[in-house]
Amino acid sequence: KTYDGEAHKAGTATAEDTNGNELKIEYQKADGSWTTNPADITATDVSESKTVNVRVSAENYDGYVTGTEILKINPATLTVVTPSDSKTYDGKPLTKAGSISGFVKGETATFETTGSQTEVGS
Repeated sequence: KTYDGEAHKAGTATAEDTNGNELKIEYQKADGSWTTNPADITATDVSESKTVNVRVSAENYDGYVTGTEILKINPATLTVVTPSDSKTYDGKPLTKAGSISGFVKGETATFETTGSQTEVGS
């Protein structure tokens, strides 16, 4: 998923026993315990991306079939605009504010564009 400020759950694993036995699929949480509900494992920020261990078992068999899945949050794309401008020289600085777009959930940032010209070069 691309970062959108929301929590995203681990994907749902699937497995099939060709003999028709019922299978139990479990996901390992950060504390090491196991759950059958992938929604118990979430990531919101890029830094929370993780590898999720998955195991499958059946009552009639000893042991587990194991695997992993990746729960990855990718960075969002931000667009920074630093515009240019022009005007007739009047002795006052030429300035124009820029903008940033692409934030989610009310996130903001401020930045300052620097540089101005108040005199025409000779």
